[in-house]
Amino acid sequence: MVGTYTDKRSQPYSQMLAMALLIVGMFVFANAHSYLWILIAVFLVGIASSIFHPESSRIAYMASSGKRSLAQSIFQIGGNGGMALAPIVVAYVVLPRGQWAIMWLVAVPLLGQLVAYYIGGWYKEHLLRQY
Repeated sequence: MVGTYTDKRSQPYSQMLAMALLIVGMFVFANAHSYLWILIAVFLVGIASSIFHPESSRIAYMASSGKRSLAQSIFQIGGNGGMALAPIVVAYVVLPRGQWAIMWLVAVPLLGQLVAYYIGGWYKEHLLRQY
């Protein structure tokens, strides 16, 4: 549904919204004391992912100067790298300190929001030049 919406109406700052939802999901997960709250956290993180990826894929393509395969490769390497590092980070940060240590990992999406703000500005300017 998100991809269908953003295909019709580009959202240059949607990555920031996605990371905000990710932060809320991480906060819920860090404080979850029942299965229901874990499901709520997973739902929030899933919604964040569905908001983040359509526009991010489009931005990667635009930044690649039309080299679609290169853009997709870089986009996937970034995502797969993050997926590969996540268990290692959890093992070294969360397991020794407990569930609440997930909040330490919020620094990553906070930094990502700062980067996304600048990317969103570039993307918005690029969209305005097209029309």
